[in-house]
Amino acid sequence: MIKMLKEQLGTMDIYLIDQLMKGRIPSTSKILDAGYGRGRNLEYFVRNNYNIFGIDRNPAYKPIVIEKIRAISPVFDTKRIITGKVEEMPYESESFDFIFSVAVLHFATSHEHFDAMLNEMLRVLKPGGYLQFRMTSWHTFDLVPKNESGIISIADGERYMLDIERLKEMADKNQLSFADPIKTTNVDGHRTMTTVVLRKE
Repeated sequence: MIKMLKEQLGTMDIYLIDQLMKGRIPSTSKILDAGYGRGRNLEYFVRNNYNIFGIDRNPAYKPIVIEKIRAISPVFDTKRIITGKVEEMPYESESFDFIFSVAVLHFATSHEHFDAMLNEMLRVLKPGGYLQFRMTSWHTFDLVPKNESGIISIADGERYMLDIERLKEMADKNQLSFADPIKTTNVDGHRTMTTVVLRKE
């Protein structure tokens, strides 16, 4: 049973599996992986013929991901996997049912950069669609006092920290609801990772 699950889900983020189990990503969904990295969250969707797209700013990742995809599904249209910035995506407005972004937004260089990435994902999300992201945060575990930039140095480099209260203000302004309670995990005392699921009203 465990082997079968591993073969199906691969290395998918557990919080993304949670969204699958809740029925928020049906097979008819048009999906975007915003910041696909080495493609660890693409495998399940490619294997099961989902209409999934991916964008990542690092050009080194694209050939790695395409090779992985071709090993899974030779018929998958790899043109859906592109290099580009999350804050400047080439997609039409309101074109995706579900967008996920794992460990990407905490590489924002400022509040303005974070806002630009978040707003761009919301632009291409359909009304009624879901946006899930996971990133470092101040929430429940202040590594150092908050500062004006939102960026601090932690064990493995500088990270932009999600400010939950600031996010709630943005959600109110943009008619967004929190589809799930905000979940935060303390990672070995070095950082906290917060998972947020927003629904576009």
